[in-house]
Amino acid sequence: MTTTTTRTHNRAPASARLAYCQALALHWMWACLLSFPARLVPLLRRAGRVPLRKLPAWLAGHPVYRWSARLLRRWIRESPAAYRAGHRDLLIDVTVADVIPQGVRPVGLGAVFVPVWRSFRNDLPGLHLAADLALAQNCPLIVACSREARPTSFLDTLRDRLGAQLIIFDFNQVAPHWIPELATDGLRLGHHHRKNDAAGKRNIALSLAALFGWESVLFLDDDVFPRPGERPTLDKAGLDLALQALAHHPGLSMVGWSATDHPDNSVIGHARRRLGLPQEVFFGAGALLVRTGGQRHPGTTFFPNMYNHDWMFTIAQASRAQDPRRSMGIAGEVSQLPYKMFRPTRARSEEPGDIFGEGTMNLFERFGSGWHHGSTGSYWRAVLRHRLALNRRLLARVAKRLEQHDGNADGTDYELRQVRDSLEAARGAAERVTPEELQNYLSAWRADDRYAWPTHLNNLRLRLADQLPPGQSGSDQESDCRRIRFLLTGQHEPAGTPLPPRPRPVSAMAV
Repeated sequence: MTTTTTRTHNRAPASARLAYCQALALHWMWACLLSFPARLVPLLRRAGRVPLRKLPAWLAGHPVYRWSARLLRRWIRESPAAYRAGHRDLLIDVTVADVIPQGVRPVGLGAVFVPVWRSFRNDLPGLHLAADLALAQNCPLIVACSREARPTSFLDTLRDRLGAQLIIFDFNQVAPHWIPELATDGLRLGHHHRKNDAAGKRNIALSLAALFGWESVLFLDDDVFPRPGERPTLDKAGLDLALQALAHHPGLSMVGWSATDHPDNSVIGHARRRLGLPQEVFFGAGALLVRTGGQRHPGTTFFPNMYNHDWMFTIAQASRAQDPRRSMGIAGEVSQLPYKMFRPTRARSEEPGDIFGEGTMNLFERFGSGWHHGSTGSYWRAVLRHRLALNRRLLARVAKRLEQHDGNADGTDYELRQVRDSLEAARGAAERVTPEELQNYLSAWRADDRYAWPTHLNNLRLRLADQLPPGQSGSDQESDCRRIRFLLTGQHEPAGTPLPPRPRPVSAMAV
């Protein structure tokens, strides 16, 4: 009995034995990988002579262990769950010389679509840009109004310039069959602290593209305009180049322009840039050309009603391409009107969608078309953990800056306090998001993409079959604008009103 007690007392704890076995396995692996079998036996002998209690300290000083620890920390830092400053590696620069040969015939542009909620009394340069591009491409300009924007108060100068090419309607008065029944609309994550109808408006443009067989649609915001200077931007020449890129590269699903003046980032992105951290700008639906039809086109997805809905649209649309990582192009930059970047209400409304969008984009960048297989509850827990850690680091930087600028008369401390208040609001919103909500939203979103959205398009075709162009699209192109206006507003138009001809017939999209 005494012997048994003595042997049990001399045995090392189970945790130490496990650490010893793991250390031996780690060194065996690295020795094989580094092709140093001659050093393996002395290494094991030295490790065997080290007392178990001192083994962790001995391993921490070994160069192989330090190297593997650095690789492990790098892998954790670069995991899909961590926040990334940019995703521009996914974009193909179509403005590079020799990317598009001379004489490439561009794809047809079905319409220019602009959602508007501001009053037309404001300076809205995006409407003037949209009118110029619609006239240059001989296609309709469709303006979807809501809130402060009223169709009756549209600018008379643009109305006279566009004539019958202008289609303007009140989004709140469209018939119910234009609004798809989506499972994601009933989830709290999509509308928490958020009142925005841009996604629903853009879905009407996608529905029209499916019904009328348009090859492409240009989405514009009312506050964007061409960037001054010599760099590529969205103007008549830039749009022609993007349309040629879609024609020359069948794998391209969309071409966009990133807003670099007053960048289109979330509050977290603006805070990183304000604090001197790297932050890139991806393109969004504010200046986006989308392929919506053509030969062997797999069909178009929809915009979910959520912040970052344009990112989610691009991910779902790119996943349908043969090479998802080579399906998005960038054609330059645009400017954007100034706006208040740091507001607590804005931070609360953006945070759930930004968490979901960043996490989904990271999966797509890592895994391509099979990105959804990486979406698990543990992954979204890691995403939330990284997000809250990033928020804490940013708040710590803000607090340090406030100590340095306390009492300055240049207004720096006031702006930093706005950053701090916005980050605290974002943190509160992030703490109320659960991994289960994120996973459930992704499942509902994919189900809407596979079932609810195609069903919506098929129901529209059946309901409006007698009011759509008969047979192949392009047989009666001059009446498309009148039909669209009637379908959206219910207002008929004199049949003799002339319309400019389309550039050429386009093929119908397979739904």
